[in-house]
Amino acid sequence: MAYTQQDLESVQQALLDAVQGNRVLQVRSANGKTLVYQGASPEQIERMKLLIEADLQKQAAAGRRRSRTRHIFTSKGL
Repeated sequence: MAYTQQDLESVQQALLDAVQGNRVLQVRSANGKTLVYQGASPEQIERMKLLIEADLQKQAAAGRRRSRTRHIFTSKGL
């Protein structure tokens, strides 16, 4: 599943709410899926945040991939 920046912001807000003592019930992602955190601890939400950040970094790196073109030179040896 490819996460978006909006997903990261939602999880960051959920983490902030959890740290402040507010009960976090759910976070809706951009693709329509709802992540339910019934009784989730701040540590669990932090792990989800790290997962989304890693996925976003991977997506950014995929756009910068080097070309894998090979140049082959041959000769008959004459």
